[in-house]
Amino acid sequence: MTRSPLGTPTFGLAGHGLLIAPRCPARAMVTEEGHLLIVHGMIEVARFVPGQAPATDGPAKLDEGVLRFGEHGPMLFLEKAFDEVFAQIDVGLSDSPWSAIGRGFSHDLPAEVVLLGAAPEDADWWFELHAQGGHDQFIAFEHVRGPVNVRPAPNQELSSVYVFDAVEPDGAKRTIHVTELEYTHEGEPWRQAVMQVPFANSVMLVKAQAAETRCEHLFNAAKWVAATIGPLG
Repeated sequence: MTRSPLGTPTFGLAGHGLLIAPRCPARAMVTEEGHLLIVHGMIEVARFVPGQAPATDGPAKLDEGVLRFGEHGPMLFLEKAFDEVFAQIDVGLSDSPWSAIGRGFSHDLPAEVVLLGAAPEDADWWFELHAQGGHDQFIAFEHVRGPVNVRPAPNQELSSVYVFDAVEPDGAKRTIHVTELEYTHEGEPWRQAVMQVPFANSVMLVKAQAAETRCEHLFNAAKWVAATIGPLG
């Protein structure tokens, strides 16, 4: 375990045997190659590259700014000092895909969407998942007591209502109800999807919105998040 007195993490990351607490505010993204990036502002400050095995030990210093967690475990490439980027990293978890950890929940982190973490001084610590380069195009979360009746806003129209089935993290089957809406934003067609996910005797809303021309990737990412999200503990 490696600790730092700096910063307060507002979200966590896990995968490939690692449990990561990044200093916030920060962004995180999984690349198409499966690398996990940590970004401050617009600058990449750390990159995790999975190894042939999950992290079991470490970190061991291989070179300046290069660490490895176990003989065949993930490698970490740093552009800043460790203490400027991370509050803590633990090892010994299962060899699972990269995931994001919020307050009371976690889910797989889809590739090519940017996790935008809250700053420690923010009123709440919910993070959002943003499309790269997409202003106001993101996935957000809302925890509610029970199912909600999703109605179009005055500037929206109902596009479709459907369900899809997924397997919960504990292996049980879950049915997710989806309402898609369409509207015009700054003269362009946009779409919004509201997914109602059964969540520990309540409902987690996974809400995605994007321009029509860019919504396919973001909506697919939202569906993957909805399929894998689950309560902690």
